[in-house]
Formats: sequence, C-alpha cells, structure tokens
Amino acid sequence: MKGGYMNKSLTDEWGTPIGLYVGMCKEFDILPELDVCATPTNSKCEKFYDKNIDGLTQEWSCDFFMNPPFSKAKFWIQKAFEEHRKYNVNGMAVLAARTDTKAWHNFILNQANCEVMFVQGRVKYLLPDNSESLNPSTFPTALVIWRKFD
Repeated sequence: MKGGYMNKSLTDEWGTPIGLYVGMCKEFDILPELDVCATPTNSKCEKFYDKNIDGLTQEWSCDFFMNPPFSKAKFWIQKAFEEHRKYNVNGMAVLAARTDTKAWHNFILNQANCEVMFVQGRVKYLLPDNSESLNPSTFPTALVIWRKFD
C-alpha cells in the first residue's frame, strides 16, 4: 500500500492524542481519575495502570479512561462494562469502531447509559515516544462513554 495509512506495526499499543482526550472530556463532561491501560509517557491521568500493574486484574472504582491495546480490546471492553456497573462510575474509551464484534454487541450497543460517538476521518495515534504518527490509523475510531446511573 502506498502511503496514506499506518503500516502493519509490531505493536498495537498507541497513545491517544491529547486533543482527542481533552475534547472527549469536554464533550461528555467527564474528567477521569484513572487511566486503566497506559504507559508512563502516554497516561492521561495522574493515576494509571501499565504493563507492570495489569489493569485487567485491578478494581476501577473511580471514573476511568482507556485506550486499550487493539488486539485485546474485547477483554478491556468487557472489563470496562463490568467495572462501570459494579462501581457505578463513568468510563470513557477510545476504541476501534469494530461494531460487528461480540464485545460491541454485548457491552456497548443498546446498553443503558452507554453513548457512542464516531470520529470523522482517521486518527493519528501517538507513538511510544508520545509523538504523533506520520500516518493515520487503518480503521475508524469510536468514542464510548459508560455513564454512571443516577
């Protein structure tokens, strides 16, 4: 493929551009306290879980943000849904818009207090050094919000 989109990468861990994150926080009026799957260089919250503290095995008892590794998104989506329900917290996620998957159907689509916004165009995610990728992603992106219940 000539230029245009990200080439196949050795990693599926890409940081969220700060403008996208800030825009989400403003649009949905949520300021997460915990980034559940981050690195020290790309975390969006002061408190975060990284590979050394596996977020999938931790409690998410406060408002959270996640941009999960794309190849393991189904596990993170299920965990986000379950923690949102268990602790009645807000959750924000940046996800590949793979609406045909079981995870989307079971934990996002048609779920009470869940909102989805599709990003127009393709996102240029961040590289491990926190610089912007030269090329946009090969897939569409969705912003998913699980809102706490009143």
